[in-house]
Amino acid sequence: MLITRNTRIYFKLFAFIWALLFVARLVFFAWQRTAITDAATGDILWALFIGFKFDGRLTALLSVLIYLITLIIKKLNKSHYLPAFYRTIFFLIALVYAADFGYYAYQHVRIRFDIFGLATDVNEAAGMVWQSYNVVLIVLAMAALTFISGKITTKIFEGWGSAKTSLKVKALSLLLAIVSTAYVAYGRYIITKYPLLWGDAYFSQNEAITALAINPIHNLYDTKPTKKTFVYDLESVRRYYPIVASYLRADRTTDNEKNLRFDRYVKGNEKLQKVQPNVVVIVMESLSTHQTTFMDEQLITTPF
Repeated sequence: MLITRNTRIYFKLFAFIWALLFVARLVFFAWQRTAITDAATGDILWALFIGFKFDGRLTALLSVLIYLITLIIKKLNKSHYLPAFYRTIFFLIALVYAADFGYYAYQHVRIRFDIFGLATDVNEAAGMVWQSYNVVLIVLAMAALTFISGKITTKIFEGWGSAKTSLKVKALSLLLAIVSTAYVAYGRYIITKYPLLWGDAYFSQNEAITALAINPIHNLYDTKPTKKTFVYDLESVRRYYPIVASYLRADRTTDNEKNLRFDRYVKGNEKLQKVQPNVVVIVMESLSTHQTTFMDEQLITTPF
């Protein structure tokens, strides 16, 4: 045999997880196909290819994690814990993907680290989720995915065991597994100076195409805050305040400039004020910023 039995098990696990993640991407594509219909076929295929590579990188991480923990548990003679371990891993994956689909339906962007900020008030967040989504159906789908994926993974590892193979075969098997995993994780199938980068998903100005190329778990990690993320630089705010105030057409008042505010007052028509006005109050509780003129929406939805 060219490779050991356990190495073949590793590659089967790798192929299963990679296929599972890419199927999730195809489901997203089918869900958002109406938003992507205007995109060029080449852009759609390239986004799927970029996404396939991001899925491969995540697969490399998950496969190594699952394989090594399985090895440790088996060495400790605690194999009866393995089905629960597999189900836990796939439950967490399903949870992130379910949150990603819900987040995209709400924000029109793939899941970001700031989703944890939405859960500051747990009761309010839970109430919003319950009212906005079919929670029962989502939970059932997650449970089915968790159960089936756990079963398949358990089946893959059924052939695990020590076999009489030469040291040369074992060494070659280990080398092949390491090189293959590193190659897929690198993400450039033609080796270049830089590995696959987060920015590679943003090759198109079409937001739906970008979303198609992103892996939600990868994106969740890439958007996590750093120690400098929330540093408020007052001097920089003061320096750029005139530029931002001019762009927003804020009133150049002492109060605005002193307190770094962007208030803008529009004087009403004096003739119309003498009669009873017809006042319309518009409350934008869940304003979709991506559909405003400020964010380059072509329909000029917010011209003022």
